[in-house]
Amino acid sequence: MKITRKDKSLMSYILLQDGSLDMDLFIDRLKDWNVFVPSEAISHDRDGLLYETNGIKYLVVLSKEPMPTDLAAIGASRNFRWDGAEAVAKNHKACLLVSVFASKEDRLKAAKLLVQICAAALKLPNAMAVSICLSGLLEPAFYLDGLDECFKEGKTPVLNLVNIGVYSNDGGKTYSGYTDGLKSFDKLECEIINSSSTAEEVYDMLTNVAFYCIENDVTLKKGETIGLSQEQRIPITLSKGVATGKKSFKLGL
Repeated sequence: MKITRKDKSLMSYILLQDGSLDMDLFIDRLKDWNVFVPSEAISHDRDGLLYETNGIKYLVVLSKEPMPTDLAAIGASRNFRWDGAEAVAKNHKACLLVSVFASKEDRLKAAKLLVQICAAALKLPNAMAVSICLSGLLEPAFYLDGLDECFKEGKTPVLNLVNIGVYSNDGGKTYSGYTDGLKSFDKLECEIINSSSTAEEVYDMLTNVAFYCIENDVTLKKGETIGLSQEQRIPITLSKGVATGKKSFKLGL
């Protein structure tokens, strides 16, 4: 299997309680998603997979070390929906690295395969959480919720591919938020900065924008407006990113 310069990679981590991998169970859970793994794809030590299917290459590697502590901790601190996230980030002992590689034309199919592999891995008894885009730590139940229906209806599992981070710099007086993952679909990330809206409202706005951009292949433009209703007109500007590091669209919520 050869990875070329044209191949774009997408990656997630599965955080584990210990450094073991039940390969037989993992392969069985992959079958639940119609992902069938031939014996030659399994590493000699049965601690990883390497395979290509329908032009999409995927790699699963067991690391007996935790994922980088700072990345796990930041992802946990910005998930206001999961009280146990920081404890998982601190206490996990190992991780599975899941990567897929595909051309631009197959990127969406590759993204869906990544989600299916991670969903199977989260059924392992020692799985604790999934890290998406190296910035978001998600609870297994949240990641798996509604995934069956999503694939049956032919939809894209956006919240399994784009992390929505929400944080406050002033003790909850205002909230900021950002997307991380739109770049994998050749789109700029979005941010909301110091909004008087609630954390839930910031999260919901960014979630809806991410769905809108990916499901409809829409590219936002500065100077335009966006909203969740016909009456709502939220201005879009473009400037240096605050949480994203690069230029991002700012939504004036």
